[in-house]
Amino acid sequence: MKRLLSLLLILALMTSALVYSGVAFADDEDDSVDLYFGGYQQERPEDYPGDSAIEWILLDFDEKTSYGLFISFYALDAVPFDAENNATSWSDSSIRKWLNNDFLNLAFSEAEQKSIVTTTVDNGKGQNNPEWDTSGSNSTEDKIFLLSAAEYLKYFPFKEKCPYTPYAQEMAGKIFKETGTWWLRSPGKKTGEFSVADKGEIGSLKQDKVTGICPAVWIDCDMDPSEERYFKLVAAEEIEASGDYMRAFDAYCALGRYEYADYSAAGTLLEYAAEAYDNNDYENTISRLNDYFEFCTEEELELNEDYYELSSEELLNDSLYQLARVSEENGDYEDAIATYSLLGQYKDSFTRIFACFDATHINYQLISSDKIDLVNAGINTGYSKTDIIDKGDAHNGWKIGSFFVSGFTEVEEGDTPVFLKKPGDNLELWFSLEQNIEALNGNDKLSIIGDKKGQDSPFQYPTQPTDFGRGALLVKHITSKAEKTNIYTNYLAAKESDGANTRIELKEEGTYYIALDYIIKDKSLTKALKSTDGYRLSFQFKVKNANGLAYPQDLETGMELQNYGWTENGFKINFANSKSLQVDVIRYGLNQTGNALDVRSNAPASERDAFGSIGYYVVTMINTETGNTTEKHLFVGTEGDLDLYIAADASLAAFKG
Repeated sequence: MKRLLSLLLILALMTSALVYSGVAFADDEDDSVDLYFGGYQQERPEDYPGDSAIEWILLDFDEKTSYGLFISFYALDAVPFDAENNATSWSDSSIRKWLNNDFLNLAFSEAEQKSIVTTTVDNGKGQNNPEWDTSGSNSTEDKIFLLSAAEYLKYFPFKEKCPYTPYAQEMAGKIFKETGTWWLRSPGKKTGEFSVADKGEIGSLKQDKVTGICPAVWIDCDMDPSEERYFKLVAAEEIEASGDYMRAFDAYCALGRYEYADYSAAGTLLEYAAEAYDNNDYENTISRLNDYFEFCTEEELELNEDYYELSSEELLNDSLYQLARVSEENGDYEDAIATYSLLGQYKDSFTRIFACFDATHINYQLISSDKIDLVNAGINTGYSKTDIIDKGDAHNGWKIGSFFVSGFTEVEEGDTPVFLKKPGDNLELWFSLEQNIEALNGNDKLSIIGDKKGQDSPFQYPTQPTDFGRGALLVKHITSKAEKTNIYTNYLAAKESDGANTRIELKEEGTYYIALDYIIKDKSLTKALKSTDGYRLSFQFKVKNANGLAYPQDLETGMELQNYGWTENGFKINFANSKSLQVDVIRYGLNQTGNALDVRSNAPASERDAFGSIGYYVVTMINTETGNTTEKHLFVGTEGDLDLYIAADASLAAFKG
């Protein structure tokens, strides 16, 4: 953390006879830096698009006024002395206008500007380089100015280099050069040139050339420092150190992107979450972490997270894990499964999911290895090759992970497994990563790498090369009416990150074709023989409604109506997401004399239809894939209505058992 030297301390260092001279630019931040005041872009914008506190060194002090003369420790920017190349002196240069307008307003807040003294700047001949016969010019009134040649010789007698900020390096086109010349306000050796300081010497440079700027300024050292941004930053740090994280957060936010205050604000939210975690308050930990993630997203922050012994991901994962354990111990297995499923590979989450499945009698089944086809698909082939993995292959003898399906009613084994479901079943496909993708099979020479131009030719998807990242999972779903492919890119990297969603819902009937495409790099060979190969893991299964049925449900209660069931509320039909069912509904009503039944309607039904009219219904369900047909008989009306129908057709007595 940078040191703030209070202005009172600066004053205490002064003596009546002391004039600060010989203060040189240091190679790094040391005791030569006397004050942090104002702020300016100093990092490259792509590294940090915000202001850093300007570091100043004290050159002189006027005891009568308590004014101090300061110059920036670094060259803060790089511009031409005069952009139009027609200045005859400091007074008519574009650099003077820029410093006293643009720079002044960019570098200092309104409160800070009040502490900057407007100064009569001497531009007479005595301020020029004594070795050159150059004339002087009129004095100017400035808040920000450059040192003259004479002032430079007075305050910088040693041969020191001027360091540039990374931003100034970029502006000067000197990305790989950390030091350089900087403008003085005095005329140069020739007409059209102005002085520059360079390693303790005074040089001369054409005025349209771009070089560094070290602004100089007189500051009222009797100012109230509480309105200065760096003082506010230090105050925010003190609040944070006291443990009042939310007040510190507000204080940091008020500073915006000044001296990484936005990162510090995020850090306080993370510490606030860590505080809840230390108190075993896992629900609050998660809530506070959500605030942290939301803030980082809004501010587009990428953090190294060295604020706490655990990263945000570890805090979140362990909090979720602890909550899932509590749910499991309390017998709330559904909630435990939902929470464990968010944790992917974290600790023993998968093992505990299986235990919860067993406790609630939820069926699950691994996709056996004999149902999975793993091939060396070559490189840049669209994963189309089908080479057998033999002893010489980097993938020989180990697997990347395991797939399993859960939530089905029963499974029909065969070349293609068929998972049967009924209403209330929640079928899901899961993947358990069993490898460290940076050290496959325990070998740090084998790793999963990215595929920026991925395409799966067997699926003919996607149609254009796509960044698959470190592995891509493709799920193709085919029914008699439609075909759709979903892709999950960077899949293996996400799985390794613990918090990835590891399950895919299987809501509809049909055939599912699964492919996992990834590239392995083998660095165990010599540099010339390093190998890179693509691999494709694939399998398929089907999902069907058990017995090919749709399920009539009471309109109000949602309860399933059994054959020869009746309700006063009416009913609708749950197709269980089946795309292979045709449902026809016939309604019979009493004729005009009430002594026989007549057909009142006969039409196909959809899930959007509701049937509430009094009557006797015959629901016919036809599975278009298998041809199986099932009928259900239902009645809508009161018990008195039913008695009237039974009087007209005695066979309806079946509704009363």
